Amino acid sequence: MRRVVIAAAAVVAVLGVAGCSSGDEEEPETPDAGAEQEGSTPPSVADEWESAGDLDNMPAEAAAALEPPISTQAVVDVLMEAGLSDGEFTDLGADVESCDITDCTQAFTIGEEGSQATVMLYMTAEMAAAAAEEIGEAHAEGSVVLHYGPNGTPEDVQAEFETALADGLAE
Repeated sequence: MRRVVIAAAAVVAVLGVAGCSSGDEEEPETPDAGAEQEGSTPPSVADEWESAGDLDNMPAEAAAALEPPISTQAVVDVLMEAGLSDGEFTDLGADVESCDITDCTQAFTIGEEGSQATVMLYMTAEMAAAAAEEIGEAHAEGSVVLHYGPNGTPEDVQAEFETALADGLAE
């Protein structure tokens, strides 16, 4: 009997040292708290963070798992159909200064010499609109920003880019 009492005390001590809780403590809130229920489809990573209002504060590892709502190729295709590109573009990744400042997920330059634009992709239309306002010389259409400043895009070409993107994304 004495061995059983000693063994029980040892188990209690080990559980206490290991940090097991009795269940009385509240778990820290995370965007996905309570998200998974039996028989339900788990929300996407973006949905979890967006529903918590923390999409802008998403950790890098969570952001890396996300795809913007519009792909680079979809934007390239829209601009090709409008005659503003031959399909060639320069991938800038997400490491350019304007992406560092505004949290874009992808940036690339497209168009012919003298009439190029930098295209920046975002997770939401709200993020894109805020980015366009913050960086200036830019236009947001959905979750896409056309940034003209780095390329000195002429105003008439800017209008063509904006029209092509608006029409192409509306389809």
